[in-house]
Amino acid sequence: MRVERTSEFETPASTIAELLFNPETMCFLLRPVVRVAPLLPDRLPLRWEAGRYRVSLWLFGFIPLGRQNIVITDIVINPVAGRWGLHDDGSGSLIRRWDHRLTLEALPDGRARYSDRVDIDAGLMTPAAWLFGKLVFAWRHRRWRRLVEAAPR
Repeated sequence: MRVERTSEFETPASTIAELLFNPETMCFLLRPVVRVAPLLPDRLPLRWEAGRYRVSLWLFGFIPLGRQNIVITDIVINPVAGRWGLHDDGSGSLIRRWDHRLTLEALPDGRARYSDRVDIDAGLMTPAAWLFGKLVFAWRHRRWRRLVEAAPR
């Protein structure tokens, strides 16, 4: 099942791109609904790079959601074309497939459009995971708005 969410911001895409590639942004966007704790390696990188990152997830910081593999397979950085993105081909103990694409594009008027799209397979739990994904993406986009409004321009 697929979950998609798109937001537009009054901030230039180049400013948002710096946030997109910072793993701490992911942690901020999910807090306090989901807490991410790195396992392997024991720290997330300063900037996303292609590779595998194993994390544990905690609902509201104390209810275990299992372990998740964040598998960054593609990174797009093309400021000339006004396009940036990440592809996380992840999986975890509760979700067999978490195929997440994050895209950012510059709009002609100096604004930016950010989109999350994830394809989820959690076996019989897929409908519940899909609903959880919808709620988490709504929260993420609300937090994106807060983060982007506070970003220096």
